[in-house]
Amino acid sequence: MKEDTKEDMKENPYRSLSWDDLARWAGKDILDRGKGYRNRVADLAIASSGQLMATVEGQNRYLTQVWLEDGGLQHRCTCPYWGPCKHAVAVVLVYLERIGSGRPVPEITPDELEGTLEAYGLVDLPDDEPDSRIDPDQVRAALEAMPVAGIIDWATELIADHPELRKSLPPGLRLVDLDNESPRKPEATAKQIARIRQQIRLTAQERTYHDDWDYRYDDDVPDYSSVEAQFGDLLDAGCNEALIELGGELFTLGNEQVGDSDDDGEIAIQLTDCLKLVFEAMRRVGGPAPERLIRYWNMLLEDHYGLLDGIPTPVDDAGMTRTDWLRVAGEFMGRLDPPPDRKKSGPASRYRDYRRSRILERAVEALVRAGDNGRAVELMVSELPNCGNHVGLVDHLLKSGDLELAEHWAREGFRQTAETDPHIAWGLARKLQEVAAKQKNEPQVAALEAEFFFLNPDADGYRKVRKECGKPGRWEQVRPFLLRYLESGDSVRSDADWPLPETGLAFAGPKYRRFPDWDSLISVALDEQRPDNAVNWYRQAPSGQVSNAMKLAGAVRKTHPDVTLEIWKDRVESLIDTVKPKAYREAMGPLEDVKTLMQETGRGEEYRAYVAALRERHRAKRRLMEELDFLDRKSRKILDG
Repeated sequence: MKEDTKEDMKENPYRSLSWDDLARWAGKDILDRGKGYRNRVADLAIASSGQLMATVEGQNRYLTQVWLEDGGLQHRCTCPYWGPCKHAVAVVLVYLERIGSGRPVPEITPDELEGTLEAYGLVDLPDDEPDSRIDPDQVRAALEAMPVAGIIDWATELIADHPELRKSLPPGLRLVDLDNESPRKPEATAKQIARIRQQIRLTAQERTYHDDWDYRYDDDVPDYSSVEAQFGDLLDAGCNEALIELGGELFTLGNEQVGDSDDDGEIAIQLTDCLKLVFEAMRRVGGPAPERLIRYWNMLLEDHYGLLDGIPTPVDDAGMTRTDWLRVAGEFMGRLDPPPDRKKSGPASRYRDYRRSRILERAVEALVRAGDNGRAVELMVSELPNCGNHVGLVDHLLKSGDLELAEHWAREGFRQTAETDPHIAWGLARKLQEVAAKQKNEPQVAALEAEFFFLNPDADGYRKVRKECGKPGRWEQVRPFLLRYLESGDSVRSDADWPLPETGLAFAGPKYRRFPDWDSLISVALDEQRPDNAVNWYRQAPSGQVSNAMKLAGAVRKTHPDVTLEIWKDRVESLIDTVKPKAYREAMGPLEDVKTLMQETGRGEEYRAYVAALRERHRAKRRLMEELDFLDRKSRKILDG
């Protein structure tokens, strides 16, 4: 290695790094821990490209690299931490200490760099360098030079140890050809099916989990690639019935496995790939189309995790006759008898109602496909007491264009559910709004939106009413009533001057709401660019009853800087008063905002006096003093101290 001179360091980009740069890169926690690791850095060197490299002692000895790219710090370390780590921070700090004191840092040559990287199992390739590949001509030449027996031995061992390779075997070499017995013999097929079934059961027993609280992870996702390959072999061999039977077992066990695992959907994706082959087998088997569709819909009823998503149905709908659809409808309608016992309640009954609703959806779809929409509507109406499918019924009528009947059942459903199930009632009111929109009844659409606002008043609802008012002048008539409601909570719908039509819906008023609604009034005033009004509402509100004060502070920063500073200071001091180190760190954000705004308004001395008063009042809080010290120097270059 050669050593850098001070002359080499004059234009060194590392010299401009500030404490703030390191904090933004690694985070305050990692920066603090990195400071304590400076005495663990060894073998520090720099490459001609400016990349720093060193070893850092932790639980193990880690190789750490740091470099500047596009004006920002980058790193790579052999430690298990995923982001910029304390080892990388320590390397930067030690390097800056060296050049700050004029001590030379050895330069590592390209050969030495490559050797060190190889020793620690790292590859130093640029991101844009393509992956290295072996020349196919060289592979062919090497294989042709080998004895045939040697190639056979090698391939036999490779395929036996890696069953997943069977998917990529040439057409003339399939799984069934590798059995000791001819695949045409029934006993050979039976053994093969038994092996696949055993593999399915063993794989389905595996579980994955993530527990971020206890830091427990099991990331080994069960591998169904071999099952998929063997399903493909069965399909190619024409063993469709056996494949369908195995697919049914895989589907049942896979549903349970996905439900018990936490794997970001990886198991489900593999299961779907396997089940695509099963449904292709269903398609090839043929038979009566209604029976195949019923089998498919039965599986859909049990598909709780989307395992069948994206898989084409094994039936061509175009080939289904009216009689076929009525056969399917009859099958699912029969499952709706007898009506459930409504006296029983609890989780089991809720699942029962959910399942019954899904069966109803299938029966209705089949009736509609059969061209019997009237019977479908009658069935949905008859199931209202059992499935509570009021919204589904109205939605169906909307899609079929029967607006009059849709409005009737929306209102009737609302009447039945307003007290017992407000969630359904709310959905039906939304459907009534859809009916009014299709009828181009703008005043009724706006009136219903106002009903939603009165039920749950907030700034977002206020904006939605304004949007739905549509006609010029209508909003100007409605707006004062909404503002009055936010101020007092007084009902305005019965007011003689209320400009919108009656909706005929009896919504209960909002519960547990306090008026004036300070937050909504402030948000509305800001939205309408009335900062003076927003500030006045803030001033009138009792202490602690404005939750969007920080939003107000940011919005009136230029028009009312004193109010902004007041809010930010309150936030700083409330965080400090919690007497928690984490809160101290959080308080530095608004305190830095205070500093910036005071400097912008020529009140730098006032800021320094404010911080001095904080220090004096809380001088016993050591961790707070550390945060204030860091805030004071974070904008300075690290080399400046």
